[in-house]
Amino acid sequence: MKNKKTAMLLLTMSFTAAAFGLTAFASEGGNMMDVEYSQAFSVEYLDNDAKLITDAEDQQFLIVPEGTETPEGYENATVLEGGAKKALFCSTTQVGMIAPLDVWDCVAGVTQESDWPFDEVTAGLEDGSIQFVGSSYEPDFEAIQALDPDIVFVYTGTSAQTNIIEKLDELDIPYAVDNEYMEDDFRGRMEWTKFLGSFFNKDQEAVDYVNEQFEAVKEMQTAIEGAEQPKVAWGMVYDGTVYVPNGGSYVAKEIEAAGGDYVFKDLEPDSTSSSQLSLEDFYAKLTEADLWIYSSNMLYVPDYASLFELMPLAEDVPAVTEKKVWQFSVDYYMRTDKTEQQVIDLAKIFHPDLFEDQDLIFYNALAE
Repeated sequence: MKNKKTAMLLLTMSFTAAAFGLTAFASEGGNMMDVEYSQAFSVEYLDNDAKLITDAEDQQFLIVPEGTETPEGYENATVLEGGAKKALFCSTTQVGMIAPLDVWDCVAGVTQESDWPFDEVTAGLEDGSIQFVGSSYEPDFEAIQALDPDIVFVYTGTSAQTNIIEKLDELDIPYAVDNEYMEDDFRGRMEWTKFLGSFFNKDQEAVDYVNEQFEAVKEMQTAIEGAEQPKVAWGMVYDGTVYVPNGGSYVAKEIEAAGGDYVFKDLEPDSTSSSQLSLEDFYAKLTEADLWIYSSNMLYVPDYASLFELMPLAEDVPAVTEKKVWQFSVDYYMRTDKTEQQVIDLAKIFHPDLFEDQDLIFYNALAE
């Protein structure tokens, strides 16, 4: 779906990007938002403080200041005067992306009812300022119509929300496609904060925040430079099958950036998604690994005994016998605003001697 840039981000680039960001939002038009890793969206700044956002499916959205005339030549674009004021988010990861931008008053609806790591969402659901419209698998379209959102954020790709998109088309409710999960680089995922922020006129804040994330990762990489690379397995078991990120995935890039050697780096190296392996095939590579990131959390696999019920073969591999199995925190998937910290946590796991005084935030050692 996308062709990716392969240029490395230099240490000084964050400052350059910030400087560019300040000029990119000027009213004379003709500038593009700086997007380094993702090629799935763009933001173009037009004359008179208008801007044109293009989403992952090449849909276009024209943001114009309130009370100003809409520029000619964009008849196929959805016009949002003054930006989005009532947005429905059909993924928890999208909400995580906007967390640093302070646009909670624009969050009108979500597709998860509880267990949010963001107090603002919990409070909004309690006081009614944010509506739960049903799950993303079976939303209540009457509730969505009653909500009357300016924009609905959905996703396509390998796990497309086809049912939602078709119904929104039928109801003539505008939606924008956010495909951050399809990115082949975690830095490309981070940049979707810029995409979402542009709908709420938080362009500069989004650019600055993402640059800070990039800089934090760069500082971590400087700290681990020259360190030995442990061999890392990553995967979870469900119903006798192991789900493993492919070698072209953002997970593989996270492991590499944190100084690990991913044992499945040659598995579908051009694919950004995951593969399904038999227990035996996964075991064959797991025996090579120094440590294992079990990609689930304690709610599903609370301890080693639970792991062995799912995969008895795992009992004798080095990562298990040496108690080097790690799993996600419960809020891991929702905290897309802290992707850089998740990568830094991996570096702490891979190189504990270099981060002795720093605690993990998004990973836990599997309980014995």
